Amino acid sequence: MKKRSVSIRGHRTSLSLEDPFWDELLLLANESGTSVAGLITEIDKNRQAGLSSAVRIFVLQTSIDEIVVHTPSDSIQTTYLINCAGLHSDRITELGGEQPPAKIIPFKGEYFELTDDSKHLCKNLI
Repeated sequence: MKKRSVSIRGHRTSLSLEDPFWDELLLLANESGTSVAGLITEIDKNRQAGLSSAVRIFVLQTSIDEIVVHTPSDSIQTTYLINCAGLHSDRITELGGEQPPAKIIPFKGEYFELTDDSKHLCKNLI
């Protein structure tokens, strides 16, 4: 997270944003043909929270139909993202800001199913 200074309506102010939010804000400003300070000024007019939070909410709402994956060498924009992280896919989903549909609990070993006649012999994992 970095603290950045901008000028809003002739006054200097600062906001703290994580790099991905700042990068997305730069892209949105560029796409709309305005400066970052101009975009932040518009966000500031309608905000109901702190400026940093208002900017984050704006970026998330504007980018809701689009996923941006940032890599060390590039940023990739997409509508869908397939998470193939195996045993860690629930954690990766949470890091992306989503709620995983299931929690993965890994176990080692072999699994056996007891017959109905034997189920009373074992009630716990062995």
